[in-house]
Amino acid sequence: MAARKAKRTPRKASSSPASKQTKKTRIHKDPEKEFAKALSKKGMVQVLRMVDDDCLIHVKDYLSTGNPELDRVLQGRGIPFGRVTEIFGPHHIGKSTLLDHLFKMVQRAGGSGVLADTEEARDISYTSAIGVDVNRLQLLEFDRAELTMENVLNKILETIDWWRTKYPERKVLVGWDSLGGTQTNEERDKTVERGKSPGSAASIMQLMRRKVTPALANTNIALVILNHEYEKIQTGGFAGKKRETYGGEAVRMAASIRLELHPTKGQWLPGTNGVIIGRKVGVKVVKSKLGGSTMAGCEIAVLHGEGVSNAWTLFESFKREGIIQTKDSWSAINLDGEILKFQGFNGLQKLFLKDPTLEDRMLKVYKGLNL
Repeated sequence: MAARKAKRTPRKASSSPASKQTKKTRIHKDPEKEFAKALSKKGMVQVLRMVDDDCLIHVKDYLSTGNPELDRVLQGRGIPFGRVTEIFGPHHIGKSTLLDHLFKMVQRAGGSGVLADTEEARDISYTSAIGVDVNRLQLLEFDRAELTMENVLNKILETIDWWRTKYPERKVLVGWDSLGGTQTNEERDKTVERGKSPGSAASIMQLMRRKVTPALANTNIALVILNHEYEKIQTGGFAGKKRETYGGEAVRMAASIRLELHPTKGQWLPGTNGVIIGRKVGVKVVKSKLGGSTMAGCEIAVLHGEGVSNAWTLFESFKREGIIQTKDSWSAINLDGEILKFQGFNGLQKLFLKDPTLEDRMLKVYKGLNL
């Protein structure tokens, strides 16, 4: 007779450490959350995600420049709040005009503008003609003896801190016109000759980069610094002169956006009677830490007594895209079945004055082009 097989007894579950470790690994954990929680407990640092509203690198909003071509090269958004924007170029190129347009736009958005005008060369009637409510534009005033780069930066820091603390939700634009036109304490005290030691300004701006940039972070405050260029004799085997901006590398590093304004070919704009009424200005994005193409550029028209002309921008853009047809001195556009005829961008500007809705209608067409 065949031997009967012995019954197998069920094997007891092992309580060895290896078995416990296997069970533990089956528990789904989020190591990133665990890391954030562990470091945040230390009290010295808070670990956030880049998309969190409280994250310092988070840009809460953008301010439109008011010009469709300028906004286009700035990713269709404009300049960022919570960051530094530098606008630089030669004298009389339109830097102050562009800043005034930004003041107009922040006021239209229900916000406030604060200006440190260290050059003291602003024309209040021109600023008003651009559309700025000069009764609401606040000025940081300095005694002439105290008008130095160090004092301006301290007042800007106080301004940022006040608005950030008292009215954190309000959109605020702080403009400095201009860094290159502001003396340092050393220059005021005549220990260095004005313009001969840009390194003096550079060391001060290094301090600005360490203080102002974090003070702005994750706020509804934008700081726009206007700057001049100067010529530097190159050394080390390089011939010729190099154009530099005041404040050195610190300003270039602090700025999230850097816009260069420069003359263009055939820059002067004649009116219907041949008299020069403005100039074309080239704008180039030489730095953007917020995406988009650096070296993206466009042209704008700055008209005497009026500022940046949207009529010129729309006229040139639509003509380039074939939306505006031209024959001899006359131009025409079919807008929602309505044929509008005019002579050049000056004629288009006159139509804007007759029909206040026309500019907005044409701006909608421009945005639909996806240029």
